[in-house]
Order: sequence, then C-alpha cells, then structure tokens
Amino acid sequence: MEKRTGIILAIVETDYFQEKIEELKNLCATINIEVVDVFTQNLDERRVGLLGKGKLQEIVNSEVDFDVVITYQNLSNLDIRVLGEIFDCEILDKQRVILNIFALRAQSKLAKMEVELAGLYLKRDELVGSYQAYSRQVGGSGSIALRGGGEQQLQVDRRRINQRITRLKKAIHKEKQSIRVSQRRQKATNIFTVALIGYTNAGKSTLFNRLLAMSEPDKSHKQVLSKDQVFSSLDVTTRKIEISGYPSFLIVDTVGFVIDLPRDLVASFHSTLASLENADCIVEVLDGSYDLTMQLESIDQFTQSIAHDNIIKVINKKDLLTENHTPFLAISAKTAENIDVLLEQIKHQHLMALTKQRGYIHKDNLYRFYQDERVYVEILDEAEHLLYCDVYYNQQNKYLLNYMTAQAL
Repeated sequence: MEKRTGIILAIVETDYFQEKIEELKNLCATINIEVVDVFTQNLDERRVGLLGKGKLQEIVNSEVDFDVVITYQNLSNLDIRVLGEIFDCEILDKQRVILNIFALRAQSKLAKMEVELAGLYLKRDELVGSYQAYSRQVGGSGSIALRGGGEQQLQVDRRRINQRITRLKKAIHKEKQSIRVSQRRQKATNIFTVALIGYTNAGKSTLFNRLLAMSEPDKSHKQVLSKDQVFSSLDVTTRKIEISGYPSFLIVDTVGFVIDLPRDLVASFHSTLASLENADCIVEVLDGSYDLTMQLESIDQFTQSIAHDNIIKVINKKDLLTENHTPFLAISAKTAENIDVLLEQIKHQHLMALTKQRGYIHKDNLYRFYQDERVYVEILDEAEHLLYCDVYYNQQNKYLLNYMTAQAL
C-alpha cells in the first residue's frame, strides 16, 4: 500500500480528546497514512464541512503538504463534497478509516460479509446525500426531465444496494446460526473457557501467544498474529491451554475495541460478543501506556449488555505504568512477568466452578482422572501406593469418584 500523508480535522471535545486524536493517528498509520498535522476548532455547533470557513481557509493557506484529509467526527455526503472542493483530495472520516482497516483485516467468511454490509449502509447513505445535492442544483432550473432522470437513477442504485443488503443479512444470519451451533457443541464439553478482551493493541494476542507457548512450546505455528497495530485481526481464535500445575482450559482471543466505534461497524464484533456470552471467565486486558478510564469505557460500550461475574482485569505493558492501579493485576505479556499470578487467578475461577472431593486415589487409577480434561486432581500427599488428593469435577464426570479408594467426609 502506497504511503500517503494526511491531516486531521476535529471539533474539540471535552472527554479524552487528545487520546482520541492519538487513536485516530494510529488508525491512519494502519492504512499507511502518516498524519503530519492536526487542526482543531472549538465550536458550539458543527458547520457544513465540519469546521468554520475561516478555519478551512487558514488550512488551505498553510504550507502543510498532504494527500488526504481525515476527520474525527463523522461526515455527511455534503460535508465530504464541500471538503473535497476546498482541498481537492480524498476525504475520510473516522468510520471510513476503520472500514478500510476492517476490509484489510477480515479473514473469516462472517467478518468479510459484515464488513461489506457496513460498507453498503454507508454507500446507501452517500447515494441519498448525492441526490439531495443534485436536486438542489437542478431544482432551480425547473428541468423536470433532469430531476426525473436523477430520481430514476437513484431508485435503481438504491434498489441494487438494498437487494445486496437483504442477501447479505440472510447469509450472515445463516453463518451466525452455524457458529452458535458450533459454540453450543463446544460448551457442551464443559471445558472451562477464558476469553481475552480489551482495547485494541493492548497486547491480547501477545498474552494469548505467551500462554500458548507455555502450553505447547514446540508449536509456535499455532500462535496468532501479534503486531503493534490496531485491528490486526477481526476473527476470534480459540486454543487449548495445558500447563503443568493448572487445570486445562480454552483460551479465546477476540477483536480489540476502540472508543466511539460507529454504530454500523458494531456488527463486526458479533463473534467477539458471542464469545463473551459463552465464556466462563473474562480477562480484560488494558494497555499500560494509555488512559485506563478511556479503555474501560470503550470496552463497556460493547459488554454492558453481558452480565458476567468472573472478570479478571489486567494491565499489560507493566514497564510503562507510572503509578499503582490496584485492584488491577499488572503484567507483561512480553517478558512473562506476573503471568503465573494471572494463571493462579484463572485457576481459582476455574476451581470455584467445580465440585471438590477430598480423598485417596490408588496410583494405578490416577491415569483415569487424567484422561478427562474437565477433571483436575491436586495431590496433597502421597504414601507408597496411595495419593491423598483433592478432585475437582462436575456432574458429567462424577462417575470418576468410584475410582477413589476412600473419600474424606
């Protein structure tokens, strides 16, 4: 992708404004746009073209060179047309930048369809805006023929888009049903599932790969893409984690969130939200180099509809923290610092979901318990042939208690 230079235009907002602009810069970098300057304005109400005429003229008269204009606030079709005429270059708002990234990152069938659907909604809105501008231009001339031709073309274009939207919605619904069936089958196995969620680029995938390396050090090919960029993937990835001293569990790496994600793009997070609903434990991964409150708010806008008691909050990039943030657990996925503490917290959540039976197991029968990955045996003491243990189980594997030599009351 050819590298371009761009400027950002934005109306000043009160909450986390600088962080939002930095986030937009990172989004732009993902599609190879280097932001060379930022122009802001305090306005009581937005203007056509977003900023005031005087401010826009000031930018035109500046000596800044750029190929594309990016705005933090969403633009109408009229805004885009006005800015295009002023700057004579490509105009993008935040939602269009994100949509471009989604188009690059989508890998699964569902992600690709949902990205296309969001793009069609945007294109349909643009058509209406284009026709309204066209109507204003020809309306004063009294040319009914011109106006009728425009209306006819608009109807044709909108009908084609609506037909494609209808087909996509049906295909997406079918794909989601298939995914739900697969998730129900997975859930039926009763294997404890941990979902990683968090702000984009917080290090979820790095943490995922760290746990996978501890589980299967010789299987690096099973790791997921981990890059210092936003939305490195739109797809959910699941792996089994088996680490000595801890019960086995499934780990799910999900899509990273951003603040103020446009409504039409929220659908692209369906698979992530579905994963959260099916998880036994959620690990929220926060970026130690960013404002924590802003990150928590960006996560909450997606997860507020999901009731979940088992949430572990961790701050990654521990070396970049400047102050203590109790009760969050500070970790470094890169260096593995405090990963053992995180595993202990996951283990605690896991065992709390199981029933415990203390007693004795003959060493010859121990393998029976290890054959079922939903069972965890913690050896407390051992004699010549007997092991004094805590056995953690659920109703599906309660039968294994029959292989205990004696059960403590």
